[in-house]
Amino acid sequence: MTEVEPKRGFVPKPIRRPAKALNLAALERLIPSSTESGKQTFDLSSVGVKKLLGGGSAPKNAEIVVGSWSKMAEEKVRAAGGSLKKP
Repeated sequence: MTEVEPKRGFVPKPIRRPAKALNLAALERLIPSSTESGKQTFDLSSVGVKKLLGGGSAPKNAEIVVGSWSKMAEEKVRAAGGSLKKP
């Protein structure tokens, strides 16, 4: 039985950049509190946020545009009467 020679030399690891994520609690602090009854639209992808996470409570009647989101964030936003969209 022949043994396999190990790979030799320098093998660079791929560069991983973490996705910029935002919790619902941080979103709630960033948005102005308004008493409008209509839907408000928040485009998080335009400010560099890639993912929405479910920590905190969701704003009511909000339409949030973001690249991806967690299951918990989706549940909370839909329960608050809002919606999530991809850009």
